[in-house]
Amino acid sequence: MTDVITTDERPGESERLLPGENRNSRLPDDAQHWIAVYSEFIRFKADLLSTVDAERAALSDEVWAALSMTVLSQLNRQYARLQRRLDFWQTRLAELTTQP
Repeated sequence: MTDVITTDERPGESERLLPGENRNSRLPDDAQHWIAVYSEFIRFKADLLSTVDAERAALSDEVWAALSMTVLSQLNRQYARLQRRLDFWQTRLAELTTQP
């Protein structure tokens, strides 16, 4: 069964965890692994967003409007979701490493 997390950002929207990700893990090594994975994924999405932004001047207003409503909107939502997952794992690691 796939873990699903409901977000506060959009009612009814769910977030699927990455393959192998177990949000219930209590192992610091798991938290460190997912921090690295989500950090890498965030860098990738940030690069995509930067590329889109850099190409803005070359696009017509119509194309930019369409991209903003579809591709750019989706990339921004994905970026925000990845950031929430990174925040989750950073918090989890802090909890796991400060326990007696």
